[in-house]
Amino acid sequence: MGIFGLFAAAAALILLLSYGLLQYSSLASTLPAVDDLREKAAQFETTRIYDRAGNVLYEILDPQAGRRTYVPLDQISPAMIAAVLATEDSQFYSHAGFDPLAIGRAIWQNLRSGETVSGASTITQQIARNLLFTPEERSQRTAVRKIREILLAAEVNRRYTKEDILELYMNQVYFGNLAYGVEAAAQTYFGTTAGALTLPQASFLAGLIQAPAVYDIFTNREAALERHRQVLTLMVLTSQDQGCIAVRTAADPVCVTPEEGGAAIAQIETYPFQPADIQIRYPHWVNYIRTQLEQLFDPQTIYRSGFDVYTTLDPQLQDLAQTLVTQQVTAL
Repeated sequence: MGIFGLFAAAAALILLLSYGLLQYSSLASTLPAVDDLREKAAQFETTRIYDRAGNVLYEILDPQAGRRTYVPLDQISPAMIAAVLATEDSQFYSHAGFDPLAIGRAIWQNLRSGETVSGASTITQQIARNLLFTPEERSQRTAVRKIREILLAAEVNRRYTKEDILELYMNQVYFGNLAYGVEAAAQTYFGTTAGALTLPQASFLAGLIQAPAVYDIFTNREAALERHRQVLTLMVLTSQDQGCIAVRTAADPVCVTPEEGGAAIAQIETYPFQPADIQIRYPHWVNYIRTQLEQLFDPQTIYRSGFDVYTTLDPQLQDLAQTLVTQQVTAL
């Protein structure tokens, strides 16, 4: 390559870097402020599901109307923290708010499948998306939104400690059945506190975060149990890969062996879950709609954004159908 070629290559590199810096500056200037994340975490709007006539079938309630109790990170079971880290973000303590390797792996998986099958969002990215984006932006699946999410996560990581971020996440995430945050989830599903959660209980709860309606133990038991097995597999693999799972609020790391994982699976499979006393009109239809929503949007977006969801259900026809089925079953 001659002098002219070197000059052309250098000029092209400078232009490329300049364009990148310009795009970065443009995106960075439009990012929301990351101040007062805890205050933003308490801001929810109710999502409502309607029948075809516009009558409310169900409200996905504001957490203040549901169940929510904020607890400090050091009052959360190390097993629960380890389960969430292994499931949602195994490199949480080491990355700068985003995981470049996970992002690269997700891009490769998405290119191979021809669709978005992995988002590679860290816990910090989830915080940034759920607390700082508008409902409209949260629902977008574009490269620009992902870049903005990464930039915000990096800023959150710079401004807050890892413990602050993890504590906020554990207290604002939705676990299904009106349980917002880990303390409410512990009480709702197991009648205990966040600090007393055992490995079987903690690993079960960690699995709900990805899709609370899909993994609802009361309406989709097999899917919920399969998800629990996946979480324990991740905990065992992370324990092996990292020499146990580091939890900074605990004196010792959490180690999960295959034998302990198997015992935890068996305990949850026989656990007598008691459904919460939640009044829902046409519960099977409502849960079906919630499952469909979670296939379209990030679940935390659904439970925070105040959507109005109109469905095709006709109450009169549905009541008539249920009456006829009940009569026929009785006759048989």
